[in-house]
Amino acid sequence: MGPVMLQHLLLVEPNDNVAAILTERVRGLAEVHRYTRFESARTALLTVPWTFIAANIQLSDSDGLRLVHLAATAHVPARALVYTDEHDPHLAHEVQQAGAFYETRECVQQALAAYLQGMLPPTDRRDPVVRDRRTRLGGGRRCWDQARSRGPVQFAPSVLSGPTGSYPRHPVRS
Repeated sequence: MGPVMLQHLLLVEPNDNVAAILTERVRGLAEVHRYTRFESARTALLTVPWTFIAANIQLSDSDGLRLVHLAATAHVPARALVYTDEHDPHLAHEVQQAGAFYETRECVQQALAAYLQGMLPPTDRRDPVVRDRRTRLGGGRRCWDQARSRGPVQFAPSVLSGPTGSYPRHPVRS
């Protein structure tokens, strides 16, 4: 098997901490080129063959959605993802209409690697009004679930020495 070909990710994010998190999450998957302003990102968009664009909607000199419109007009074949601080169904619909995927900043930190690795549909088909399509709480974590560390799980000795030798059923947290 040959060397892994990294994707070229155009990341437009003014916040240094968020940019560092996103860059770390896609390490080994993409070569990240980060820009903080629309103008510099626009120049890069038109001169480098990007495979993916991830842009914050709130930029100081414009917005990330305008970058998606520019990419479409210039026939840049890169897929795009626009994210916001808070979920906004109207803005999500507008992003989808522009041909990009929509996430919140909290979710994009968890999902960006999956966007780069997955086979994406031609458009974001999710209902922008419904934040989570799962109707019942069961299986799977959501990106906004907070991971809580409760310490290592230990099992009670009585459970470990059950009569059937089955797996322990009653964890005890220390």
